[in-house]
Amino acid sequence: MDRYEQYTMSDIFYGKIISILKNGKNFELIIDQSEYLDYPYSIMKGEFFYFEGLILSQNKGKTLIEDIFDIENFIFQIEYGELLKDQLILEGKLNKKWSKLSLNFDGIKVYNENNNEISLFDFWVSSGLNQTGVGIDFYLKDSSSKEEDEYHVKFNEELHSYLLHQERYWIGVMKRGPEGIFDLLIGLDQYGYKEFTKEEIVQLVDICEAIKIKYNGDVLIHQQIRHFAQELIKLCEQAIKLNRLLMACGD
Repeated sequence: MDRYEQYTMSDIFYGKIISILKNGKNFELIIDQSEYLDYPYSIMKGEFFYFEGLILSQNKGKTLIEDIFDIENFIFQIEYGELLKDQLILEGKLNKKWSKLSLNFDGIKVYNENNNEISLFDFWVSSGLNQTGVGIDFYLKDSSSKEEDEYHVKFNEELHSYLLHQERYWIGVMKRGPEGIFDLLIGLDQYGYKEFTKEEIVQLVDICEAIKIKYNGDVLIHQQIRHFAQELIKLCEQAIKLNRLLMACGD
């Protein structure tokens, strides 16, 4: 599991763990997310493979795996989740007591409430995680009323940083070399504000098309980049069609 999969997976673990089930060397976490994510399903099931070292810590004490499965009316209110390379750490409240759940594992699959496996990319999009978090927001602005549209496309900080690294953007800046083909997009200030001209909007469309071709792998980060690029193309085309201004605002 690479760092981008870890980053996306960490956002999955929000809600209430309503059940822990053991199945041979594997086990399942059943999480009710209905109150926390704008997601078409209310229940998420995480299946962990070849797990070991599942520990529940409460008030400086530890409960081993065998006793956890015997806890009745198990509802763990997740307040914090972190997924490392091969370890999941969840903190929250179990029976009103602050608790920490930690485990080691070799693999994980995610299922919806209909027990259909869903990919991390599908979860990332359908849960709205692609439009949340820190990054640069692209949106249309009405040139007559100056009112901003609610709809936006998020240039996620993780995607931005990845493209900056892959395109060696900062090296080009330091060497004062020629502008790179993606610079209009990846060179945006993460905390700044920009209004794009009509010519720049057309250029952004060309950049996004090129990005989709270049980053064509099956890894999660490439899927996320292509999705972002396609969504930005749609927004640019809408700006051109409606003769609207395209804005980018970092946060």
